[in-house]
Amino acid sequence: MGLEETEQSNDFDIFKEEQSDIPSDENLRRVVELAELQLAQEEKVKILSEQLDVESKKLRDISQNQFPSLMDEISLKSFTLMSGRMISVIPKVKASITEPRKEKAFAWLRANNHGGIIKNEVISSFGKGEDEKAASLKVELISKGFETKQKESVHGNTLSAFVRELKESGYAFSTEVSELLGIYEYKFTKIT
Repeated sequence: MGLEETEQSNDFDIFKEEQSDIPSDENLRRVVELAELQLAQEEKVKILSEQLDVESKKLRDISQNQFPSLMDEISLKSFTLMSGRMISVIPKVKASITEPRKEKAFAWLRANNHGGIIKNEVISSFGKGEDEKAASLKVELISKGFETKQKESVHGNTLSAFVRELKESGYAFSTEVSELLGIYEYKFTKIT
């Protein structure tokens, strides 16, 4: 046994001492099995998620397009099945302001006294240990030397409720304003 082999043996002995809980072959087999099981399960979830997306689109087409169209065609707003279940066609309104339309949409809301639904955040970033500076900062953020960001937004549900309330009160949105506010009207069927 040469010097090199002796050093290698000593290194291995030291490794064995440091690694006294080397996993058994059985435990290593279980690790491999669980890894394979997890990968297989991740693939199943991916496939099911894709199937759910497809089926959700089909349901949306039936409940928001096909069924309401048929009910409109035969002039029914609701219908009771022999089972006692009620089918109703419910009008819905959604609205969403996209980034390219944001400035004009907010201007329209403000000009028409609806600026109250716009959320306005002013954000300032501080480093570690600057809690006192952050607490004392009130009005003059820029004059204190801190970068600030201002973010204005209108939550989608707030905007949708606002549009729905105005429409229910008889307000007619122009095509331009409908586009600015991203107003989308649709009907869907509800079966209870």
